[in-house]
Amino acid sequence: MHTPGPWTFVESTDARIPDRITGPNDAPVARGSIGTNRADAALIAAAPDLLNALVAVLPYINAPIGYTEQARAAISKAMGEI
Repeated sequence: MHTPGPWTFVESTDARIPDRITGPNDAPVARGSIGTNRADAALIAAAPDLLNALVAVLPYINAPIGYTEQARAAISKAMGEI
């Protein structure tokens, strides 16, 4: 099970302290050189929100079967099922 969201990217101003992504109550999610690419860090921090949104809209998707299966596969991957 993943750390529940929301996740926040925290960029360190001290070279001795790594950048990190935290969950609720500052629970550590990831740390290290993630700050070298702010776009990646923003995407990682948004992961729980993206997963929740995809799960919420999946029942309403009126799309070809391929897209629905892609959405289900992404959810399964995010939940560690595959």
